[in-house]
Amino acid sequence: MFLSHEYKLKPTRQQREAFGVALEGQRQLYNAALQERRDAWRLGRHRVTKFAQMRSLTEIRANDAAYGALPATLSRWTLQKVDLAFAAFFQRAKVKKGRAGYPRFRGKASWRSFGFSEWSGIRLIDGRIVIKGLGAIRLHMHRPLPEGAVPRACAITRDGRSWRIAIQIAVPDFIGPHSCAASAIGLDLNVLNRATDSSGAKIDNPQHLAEELAALRTAQRSVARRKKGSSGRRKTIERAHRLHAKIARRRKTAMHQASAKIAREHGVIAVEKLAVANMTRSARGTLDQPGRNVRAKAGLNRALLDVAPATFKQMLVYKAERAGGRVVEVAPHGTSRDCSACGEPVPKTLKQRVHRCPHCGLTMDRDHNAARNILLRAQAVMGLWDANVDQSGGFSVAHRSCVVPEISFDIATAISN
Repeated sequence: MFLSHEYKLKPTRQQREAFGVALEGQRQLYNAALQERRDAWRLGRHRVTKFAQMRSLTEIRANDAAYGALPATLSRWTLQKVDLAFAAFFQRAKVKKGRAGYPRFRGKASWRSFGFSEWSGIRLIDGRIVIKGLGAIRLHMHRPLPEGAVPRACAITRDGRSWRIAIQIAVPDFIGPHSCAASAIGLDLNVLNRATDSSGAKIDNPQHLAEELAALRTAQRSVARRKKGSSGRRKTIERAHRLHAKIARRRKTAMHQASAKIAREHGVIAVEKLAVANMTRSARGTLDQPGRNVRAKAGLNRALLDVAPATFKQMLVYKAERAGGRVVEVAPHGTSRDCSACGEPVPKTLKQRVHRCPHCGLTMDRDHNAARNILLRAQAVMGLWDANVDQSGGFSVAHRSCVVPEISFDIATAISN
């Protein structure tokens, strides 16, 4: 398993200047490699591959002293980004019928990272990372690398006025059998709370974007009033970027803490298989067919992206795998509608936050009811059901049911939903 640990760098003034030179050099290399591929396609030549471009690095490094002073893995990392950009383009072209988004040249504003595709020539010594051509750079190592971790690569990113390094490490797939392997939990990811589990507990959603939204709007309006290309506009853009980065860091920290706690306490975690891109699609419509409730849908999309359910689920997956557990995805259709006690559908709108079943009388929070349904479906998928003994003493398939504490309904209903 590969993980990435991020640390803040503390470079000197000379090292900051060296970072800037390396960043600009790799941006130009990216654009040159992209131009080479475009020209080869337009002239009908053979396809230019990543390995062909890497072979040309020897000549480039011999003629340019700046490239020769830095490790060759630096330029290979950039060429790999070009190759990945084209691979993603061809993949989109197969799926999408319209424009697939051809790779573009990168300007200074959109190029903020450079990296090393291999760990050769790089060492971690006493709170410093030593890189050929850049020297020994101090870093704030707020947490040590896991025991037995093997560094494989790294990437250095400019974050406003500061610099950060992400170290990619190889670790064992799991650290041992899960301490709570028999514990299963269902999670209903939502906007009001980050998630509600099948026991009724709610995981708080701090709503970092909502807290900083007023300051962010002020900064963005200030950018719009500035003259393009002016130093004042550049400063206001940096101010807005720092706010965005602050929100992203706080959001990521909260998600890491919540996902780590869940993965540590439960061996099986059931979640919905959500299509976030479809859920956050704009309701604006077209000139011929304008959408309805556009502002309300925009606010819902903003809140949904702030809670970041896809990223939270991704964190749950790799943390559960390392802990010896697993994450089970189930179909989301009907989890909020169906009753978790009797299985009967109970239609309700988004404004109705309480589930009241007229068939069995169950009354509870709608998110709690959905989380119980998610857990039941996961148990049905995994085959965790209780076989009831019939009168003849044998096992009757017709009476098998999914069982969780205080919940039981026919497995056919669980699978069909």
